[in-house]
This record gives sequence, C-alpha cells and structure tokens, in this order.
Amino acid sequence: MDANDIAVAAGDFLIIEALTEAKKNKKRKQRRMWARRFFLRRQNMVLLKDLDHMHMQNFTRMGAEDFENLICLVGPKIAKKDTTFRKAIPVQYRLAVTLRFLATGDSYSSLQYLFRISKQLIGVIIIETCEALIQELKDKIKMPSSSEEWLQISRQYEEKWQFPHCVGSMDGKQAPFNSGSEFHNYKSNYKSNFL
Repeated sequence: MDANDIAVAAGDFLIIEALTEAKKNKKRKQRRMWARRFFLRRQNMVLLKDLDHMHMQNFTRMGAEDFENLICLVGPKIAKKDTTFRKAIPVQYRLAVTLRFLATGDSYSSLQYLFRISKQLIGVIIIETCEALIQELKDKIKMPSSSEEWLQISRQYEEKWQFPHCVGSMDGKQAPFNSGSEFHNYKSNYKSNFL
C-alpha cells in the first residue's frame, strides 16, 4: 500500500466519522400529531345530548323517536369499532351529520366545526350512511302500481296545492359557479339547480 492509498483511506475514514458524528448531533424533528386537537376533543362534545325534542326536530328535520328508529335500522351497518389509536365516531353522530347535510346542504367545512369531524371523514360518513339508509328503507317506500293510484295522487295534489296533473314534487339546491351566460338566473346570479 503506497502513501497515496493511505491518504485516500484516511480521508474516507474522516468523512465517515464526520457524517456519523453529525447524525448523532442532529436533533430529531418533533412529530406532528395525526389529528388536530380540535377533533380529538370530540369526546367532550354533548351536541346531541343537549337537544330537546323541538330542537332535535329543527336540527335533523325529524323527531327524536324517528331518529332513534333510524339508528336501530342502520346502526349495525354504519357502526365502527374503537381502535387503540382512537375512539370510533358514534352511530348517533354518523347519522346526525348525514341528516344535517341532507336537510341543510351545509358544506363539509361547516359541518366539521359543528361535529368536530374532519371534512374528509364527513365525506366518507355521508356516503356510507346514505348507502345504509337506502339499503334499509328501499322496501318501505311504496310506489303506485296502477294508473288508478297515480290518478288518486294527482287528485290529492290538486285538492291540497291546486296543482292539476301533478303526481310528485322535488326540492333542490342551487350551487353558484361562473360558467358564462348558460346558468344565469333571474336574480342575476350564475347558479345551477341540483335535485
């Protein structure tokens, strides 16, 4: 081994030693939490417990008894298990956030502050709960099966609401967006109706 090889080996050793020392002295970066503290305080929330019958009706657009009946129907399908990392969101909150969304059309961002659930998880909860509601309630909705039943519904609409030849009604929500003159309405807004 000549002097040149010894010098290269010594240089390599010094570089490795310096890198090892720098790694030891480097402070570990503090880990970020996987959930915001605001969402972790969800267990302290008593939103649904504080609602009396009248306020429950206004909040979810259904009475407390109907709400409990829906929980009995869809609860087993939408319930999640607690893990060692976090507690699962209770069935009551899963159903309440879905009903609130369907009743008011509030944005996920707005609902996250009301229920202390992230907007990403709210999107998942609403889809899962709606699928469970459809699965459980599809046999309970009766559609007219004969022309006489359709005519009876039409007569009822005409008597009650003075709408002749009407067999049903729908409600919708207007969503704003800029799209040129295609969706310009009489209030000088650019909105489209979603049913």
